[in-house]
Amino acid sequence: MKKIRVIIVLITLPMLASLVSAQDIIIMKNGDELKTKVTEVGTDLIRYKKFDNQEGPTYSIEKAKVFMIRYENGAKDVFNQPDNSVERSASGSSERTSRSSSAELPKSTFNINPLGLLQFGPIFQFEAKIGNNVYLAPHFRYAFAGVLTHLVWTEFEEDSELSAGTAAVGLGIKGFAETTGNTWYYGGIADLGWATARYDVSESSASEEKATTLSVMANTGYRWRSARGSYVNVGLFLGIASDLKSEERRVDSGTIIDDTKETTFLAMLELSFGWEF
Repeated sequence: MKKIRVIIVLITLPMLASLVSAQDIIIMKNGDELKTKVTEVGTDLIRYKKFDNQEGPTYSIEKAKVFMIRYENGAKDVFNQPDNSVERSASGSSERTSRSSSAELPKSTFNINPLGLLQFGPIFQFEAKIGNNVYLAPHFRYAFAGVLTHLVWTEFEEDSELSAGTAAVGLGIKGFAETTGNTWYYGGIADLGWATARYDVSESSASEEKATTLSVMANTGYRWRSARGSYVNVGLFLGIASDLKSEERRVDSGTIIDDTKETTFLAMLELSFGWEF
């Protein structure tokens, strides 16, 4: 009978050891321990499943409350630094890990679309997080610096000029398909622009045209994020531009020559470079 008990113990002990070693132990700063299966270590949150219910719901806990994660393979993540960085150790060695491209979306970003130099002006855009994966995005577009802007307004006539104050400001909203890593984005912007152009500048028949234009565009693309907090957007703007005001007058007499308002199709490619903070 004793032999049978010994055999049972010898069989049971490896099984128990296997079960214990397969656990990821989250050790809280208050000393509590959670037996889990860790699924993600994000910038601010650690997500996990309960070890005894791995098919159940995913839970999350603030990283700031966690002292250490001891993984099933013996590796450890120690969260004891003021800057919330991670000190990783395994088999007696340790290394500091930096943020990765799979980090959660930041609170805010800033990006520049220099491709606008060949279109309707470069765009400078700020993004502020207002939801889990949604951003409010005000922008400034310097239309004067765009090749297509000059083409539309002056048709490259030698005796015409476009005011350097030709520009636009706008507000957009942008959503992301994922909250971590590289991801698709989608949204739209409203853009209010103003322009002044002069024609036949050196002639007595010189005229000046002033216009205020409202543009509404959809925006979609893909964002590649780097481990250093920078990113690249490749996307497309599609929409319409409608004149709210458009008047052309004689410079000498102020007589109105034309006040026709137009609505035109608008399209711009996006290749922007940004920084997260």
